[in-house]
Amino acid sequence: MKSPDRIPLGRRTADILEQEILNQRWTKQLPGYRELCARMGVSRRTMETALQILTRRAIILPAEGKKARLINPDLAKLNAPSPSERKSLLIYSPKALQDLDVVVRKILEKVTQRFNKKGWSIEFHHNSEFAKGKPGLITERLQRDCPNHRWILILPKYEMIQWCMEKQLRIICLGGEPVELSPPLVAVCYSSLLSSAADNLIKIGHRRLSILLTNTSNKGRDKIANHLKSTLTKHKIHFHSNYHLPHIEHDNVQSHWECLSKLFAVSPPTALIATEPQQISTVYSFCMSKGIRIPQDLSFIIVKECDNLSWFCPTPAHYIFPVAEFVRQICQWVENYPTNISSHNLLEAKLEPGSSIAPISSALQNK
Repeated sequence: MKSPDRIPLGRRTADILEQEILNQRWTKQLPGYRELCARMGVSRRTMETALQILTRRAIILPAEGKKARLINPDLAKLNAPSPSERKSLLIYSPKALQDLDVVVRKILEKVTQRFNKKGWSIEFHHNSEFAKGKPGLITERLQRDCPNHRWILILPKYEMIQWCMEKQLRIICLGGEPVELSPPLVAVCYSSLLSSAADNLIKIGHRRLSILLTNTSNKGRDKIANHLKSTLTKHKIHFHSNYHLPHIEHDNVQSHWECLSKLFAVSPPTALIATEPQQISTVYSFCMSKGIRIPQDLSFIIVKECDNLSWFCPTPAHYIFPVAEFVRQICQWVENYPTNISSHNLLEAKLEPGSSIAPISSALQNK
């Protein structure tokens, strides 16, 4: 049984307010911040957190400027359960929601919308422990506070998945690095996606290509290297780790620029595959500074969908992910736990060519 003093104060405040609303203490709108804080003896920050939780639960309507928070007029139709009966979902992430990839944001927005309508309690947590894949005190506290929650792990690293499975938490992974583990997972296979990008480039003549890989554990990198080596070998290209999968020391502009400088100084690649949205600006800036034309001199693919791709000229080639199918499978698992989804469910992404890739010319190939 959960100890009440371990439940976050914002959530406890939300639960109390919700029960008061269900008991019809307020029927149309809540009192102002100052009055609510005074009545409950909490800070304004705690009250803001509580009201955010009530908004996600669809108990109150979203804020409109400085107006009083309105109680959802359809609350009776929702037949909302009491906090003690409410089904609970925890979304655990390496970054704040607004900082996640556009595809992940789309999936989570649709998942949370669906469960909000069903009256579920939804909590979102992100911290450095999850980002580094090293469970510690924060993650252990979440485990104690959320023993009955379903957990959605966003792009988890191997060690985090392993820890959650050892604790027998009810998890499903949205992407991530399961390697030999077999948690419930819905994803596009990252290593296969990168190999597919390489294969597409090789088929139009590119043999000197590099993948700019960051934010990946050693186990994840080894898996990608094995897939890539297999693809290159199929086309009779010898795999060179330092060239085809160069080491980038830090995930910043300087490290990426240094990596590109080394690549083009030794044997200029005719194609680059980027793995993170922020790499687009660095690659395009580097090419502009060196007089390298895209796609005439260099073909370029970013494997993820990104915001504002159309603002880049030429528009980068990228992969389109099946968002609706992600949402369907994740919701099916969460609603019907336990289910028979115990292995990896790998979906297919489709290449959108954009205007940044082109067949290689014989002059460039022999350069």
